[in-house]
Amino acid sequence: MLFATAYHVGAQAAPFASDLVALATRTLRASSQEDAATRIAAAKLLTALLGGDAAVVEALAGSLPAVAAAVRDVACMDASAELRAVCETLARALGENA
Repeated sequence: MLFATAYHVGAQAAPFASDLVALATRTLRASSQEDAATRIAAAKLLTALLGGDAAVVEALAGSLPAVAAAVRDVACMDASAELRAVCETLARALGENA
C-alpha cells in the first residue's frame, strides 16, 4: 500500500523520499527473520520511488549506491524467488548486473 501511495503522490513525496528509501533499504537488507512479504513490499516501494517523479529521483541521488548494492545482493542470494525476481528487475533498471 505504501508503495502505491508513494508512486501516486509524485513530487509531493520528495521531502520524505530519503527517509522512505532508507527504511526500505534497511528492510530489504534485513535477515530472513523478516517475512518475505515485508521485504517484497520494501523492494516495490524502492521501485515506485525510483520510477516516480523527477524531483523524487533527484532527492534520492545520494542514496543510489546503497540502494543498488542492497538490491544486487538480494537479487543474487535471497531464498525467496519472488523477492529475487523483483530485485533483479530493479537492479536492471538501475543499470546493475544481477
